[in-house]
Amino acid sequence: GHPFYPQRKLGPHPRTPPAAEHPHSEARSLTGGVVYYGKSLPELKGCYLYGDHSTGRIWGIRHDGKQATWNQLLVDTVFNITCFAADSRGELLIADHQGNGKGGFYYLEPAPANAANGKFPRRLSETGLFASVAGHKMQPGVIPYSVNSPLWSDGAYKERYLAIPHKPGQDMRIGFTTWRGWNFPDETVLIKSFALEMQPGNAASRKWIETRLLTKQEGEWVGYSYLWNDEQTDATLVDAAGMDRDYTVGEGQQKWRYPSRTECMVCHSRAANYVLGLTEAQMNKDHDYGPVVDNQLRVLENLGLLKVDWRGEVIATLRDELKANGKAEQEINTLVESQTATRLQRETPPATLLSKPPQNYRKLADPYDGKAPLADRARSYLHANCAQCHVEAGGGNAQFDVEFSTELAKMKLLDVSPVHDQFKLPAARLISPGHPESSILLHRVARRGPGQMPQLATSRVDEQAVKLLEDWIKQLPPAQAAVKK
Repeated sequence: GHPFYPQRKLGPHPRTPPAAEHPHSEARSLTGGVVYYGKSLPELKGCYLYGDHSTGRIWGIRHDGKQATWNQLLVDTVFNITCFAADSRGELLIADHQGNGKGGFYYLEPAPANAANGKFPRRLSETGLFASVAGHKMQPGVIPYSVNSPLWSDGAYKERYLAIPHKPGQDMRIGFTTWRGWNFPDETVLIKSFALEMQPGNAASRKWIETRLLTKQEGEWVGYSYLWNDEQTDATLVDAAGMDRDYTVGEGQQKWRYPSRTECMVCHSRAANYVLGLTEAQMNKDHDYGPVVDNQLRVLENLGLLKVDWRGEVIATLRDELKANGKAEQEINTLVESQTATRLQRETPPATLLSKPPQNYRKLADPYDGKAPLADRARSYLHANCAQCHVEAGGGNAQFDVEFSTELAKMKLLDVSPVHDQFKLPAARLISPGHPESSILLHRVARRGPGQMPQLATSRVDEQAVKLLEDWIKQLPPAQAAVKK
């Protein structure tokens, strides 16, 4: 029911329908499993157990030979599940394949009968984040922030906030990095609220429709959505499966997607280190705090909230240099480990101070700022809207890399034949330098429906971005083209 590579030529045999299937609102990369015949989980005997590499979820299914009779989610883990197997006693083994020395083999065991299931706040007013939900007034300790290149959200107005609780005796600082998302302590909450102008062009007609929370609990990031009531006094927690709702905007209807918990983590991907907006290049900008306007990196530094790993910044610089030289991810990891020591005169403990002034850190351009260079604007847009999947070792199966730090010629994007649908474009390429009409990337951004990009939570085309990318592609000289796939 969810076709992939629809134009691919099939073999001679008819397609067999699946015993069970999961849309991307539930799973991303299913890992096949085994039938369980162990003794420690008698209620699962004869049950086929399988999981999802991206979300860490594990399901069970029973089949009578003709159809599935039972299919249930059993556990939600933090694992990168690559394999299921049975040990010598027939007990289930789960392979968690994570880098950086993490991962391992795990068993399932029954949850204790008295296991406490934390009750997540059902209303926004119960989260403790708002001094007053009516009026959208945050608690004093909640920090507002903005980004250089925002994710397209169907033209919605957005406000963003960061909340880190105070825990005496615990290090609750932000692990500042110059490579993808920052690292946050447990119980961090990131808040993003969305409002639509019910009368387009009239800011006074804005109406809050959704607030999303991304919270880190026991080392795992999880996303939650709240639906605002019509009275604008509170918002209620949306079911885990997500929902759609239509709003009357102007004289027409606008569909709004409240993402499922799984869809939240599709964009907030492991490849991007989960956190998208709180990065060096996105946060390096001035923000209006009301009484004062200041650079956000400097503000967080002055608040003592940063834990700056100067050694890590050396590593990040090395990574960028090696990536620019065309090294693969595995080779980069090896070379970084061997070369870091030679770059450092001595070991440096994490500090609360930045290693250099904010103006010396990278920053994305505002894609909608016509005064910024065209290439910077286009590439910043691609970074913010596509690079959470389309990066080295990301989840995007088109295999190109649009991270801002990647050289254009090494993006595997220019003059490369698409591996998916060509949409009947003439001489279709992912990007055909000088020819927007033949560029699949532009075509996907400019459409809604099957094959659209971004893939999730958008029903409106970003017309300004389409014009931006079209102008950028037109001026790309063919001489810059990469080797064809």
